[in-house]
Amino acid sequence: MDFGAGAGGPTIALTELVKLNGGSVEAIDSRPNLIQDMIDSGILPTDRAHHGDGLEFLSGTDSQDQYDLITAFMFGPDNTDGGLTNQLLDASQNALKAGGKLLITSDARTMPIVRGICNRPGINYNYITGVRLENGFMPDTIVASFNRKQY
Repeated sequence: MDFGAGAGGPTIALTELVKLNGGSVEAIDSRPNLIQDMIDSGILPTDRAHHGDGLEFLSGTDSQDQYDLITAFMFGPDNTDGGLTNQLLDASQNALKAGGKLLITSDARTMPIVRGICNRPGINYNYITGVRLENGFMPDTIVASFNRKQY
């Protein structure tokens, strides 16, 4: 599931990756025009491209429709209390299969908030520092999983 898919750039990459193992990709974004563009361009079929509140969508996921991976590329910005991050973690825990992963990338302002919130019992995560380049950068990344007995 590509959370906050935007124009679908990462969604395209994910669809190519899952072709290797026969998987499938879904995407959600709050902007209907971007979801429609993904459908019209053939990135995803209508039943896999969702318009709406991503947090509500993930929170409403039932056990039969859980995901192996949820991505949140260029997540945020989040405020200093980490409200958005906490909501994403709660919704993702509900929507992930056992052993599933949440991958978050973000900018240098938001990632310390995300990292601080992930640093608590019940969440296992790896932090990857992005590569800074002259004309741009690779954002920092967190890959997290949940210990369902503790979180």
